[in-house]
This record gives sequence, C-alpha cells and structure tokens, in this order.
Amino acid sequence: MRMNRMILALGVVVGLALSACGTTSGPTKIDGDRWKVVDKNYLEAAKEANAHCKSLGQNTLKVISRKAGEDSVEVIYQCAKE
Repeated sequence: MRMNRMILALGVVVGLALSACGTTSGPTKIDGDRWKVVDKNYLEAAKEANAHCKSLGQNTLKVISRKAGEDSVEVIYQCAKE
C-alpha cells in the first residue's frame, strides 16, 4: 500500500513539473516593431500580446502571423496607438 502511494505521489510531481515546461514565453522583440509570444493556445497568446501592447502605452494589437505547434502557439504581432 505504501509503495502505491509513493508511485502516485511521484507521478503527480512529474506531471506537474512537465506541465510547467516551456510552452509559455514572455514577449520577445524580433526586429523593429515586431514582437513574438509563445503560449499554450491562441487565446492566451493574444491576451499576453495585448497586455504587452497596453504596457507600452499602445492600445492596438495587429497580429501578423500565428503558428500552431504540437503543444503551443506562436504569435507575431505589432503594437500601435491607433
């Protein structure tokens, strides 16, 4: 019985550690006024990009491209004051 609890606990710890792995990145400047963000899904990536634009004092988010990977989405965008 004790061995089953240890295996279960180990499984939970490994699962939590793997779920925290790099599917999310903060905004990364690509060049000029283009930025990139990677997150677990498009909605989360768009929210992060929008929050980044607002933190720069710009209220318009223009998505240039988006790529879906196996477990993440990459969004390339620009911010504007329009």
